[in-house]
Amino acid sequence: MSFIDAVRGRMSKLRSFLSENNFMACANTSSDLLRTSEFGQYPEGVFIGEFLEAFFVEFRGLASGYEVKNEDVERISKAINPVLDFIEAKIPITDMDNKAKLYDLLSSARYVLTETQITYYREKSPKPRRFPPQMMPMDESEE
Repeated sequence: MSFIDAVRGRMSKLRSFLSENNFMACANTSSDLLRTSEFGQYPEGVFIGEFLEAFFVEFRGLASGYEVKNEDVERISKAINPVLDFIEAKIPITDMDNKAKLYDLLSSARYVLTETQITYYREKSPKPRRFPPQMMPMDESEE
């Protein structure tokens, strides 16, 4: 399997994890893409991996901190899927027109996520925090 085939394979894994709302696995797979690209000395792949990793870490943070509506999850997913499709179809991205198209797709996806984050941070109540159980005070007779 070539390096490019490995990157393409990661896009289908990302889509699969995304459809399951498994944002942790999306972030981890993006980290794999980042490391693979660095190892393969592919600068555009490093950039793409960094972008996707940050995107999914923030998506995961939003979903873990708030009760995100299904339609908002779908909207964010619909914004990132064209990025994954484009990368899978066009990698290696060396042509300037394709780089510009990728930039537009990344900008659009990032905008949808940021817009959603700001809405939730301003208008929605976070999920209740779960604190560890309190330790029971020691009985004085046990000292």
